[in-house]
Amino acid sequence: MLLEDLQESDEIALEINWGNNRFKVPTKVVVVLKEAILVKPFVSQGTVLDLDSDKFRDMYYNLISQDKKDGHVITWKNVLIHKTKYKNITLYQIESPKYAKQAQHNERRSNSRTVVDKVGSVAMGDRSVKHKAVIHDISSNGISFYVSGGFESDGRSILVEFEDKINEHVFHLRMECSFVREVKQNDVYLIGCSVKKVERNVLEYVCLKRMEETRKEET
Repeated sequence: MLLEDLQESDEIALEINWGNNRFKVPTKVVVVLKEAILVKPFVSQGTVLDLDSDKFRDMYYNLISQDKKDGHVITWKNVLIHKTKYKNITLYQIESPKYAKQAQHNERRSNSRTVVDKVGSVAMGDRSVKHKAVIHDISSNGISFYVSGGFESDGRSILVEFEDKINEHVFHLRMECSFVREVKQNDVYLIGCSVKKVERNVLEYVCLKRMEETRKEET
């Protein structure tokens, strides 16, 4: 089955792969083109996520549909996405990758880290005591933060919390983490942790944060 075999108004899913995390976003076919389709985009807090940006080089995308005849699930892997305008509406144009495009697409991938630089808190054990921390950055599988003084984790789970405002929306992020490493930098310690489970709101936050970075770089 080819992409152009889909029909307008078909309900499908866009699967976003970020590290070991997978997120399915329901969408719908709007227009069928030759070797491509236009679908409704992924919108977070009123903003269409620009998934083709270089800021998203550590993510890749699959398209999932269901055969109407036999009910089998059909997956197009590593599809190419870019924003486009159709009748003054912003949509995603999705194509199956060609060899040259796919090679270029694969080269873009890496485990990018997104700078946060926000004050938050960390807590261990029963969470009764919270310590002030400056959240440094976040990736698909980890987060790092600065604390004053040593940090004795004793192998216990660490709860990291912080808030950040993007496009007038305040994200309240809360992540269960595991201690990985500690590096002393002058009078503070940089703590690296792995995130046990990345929730969808973290993905949306990172996407919007990266788009915000792009806008700042362009101005």
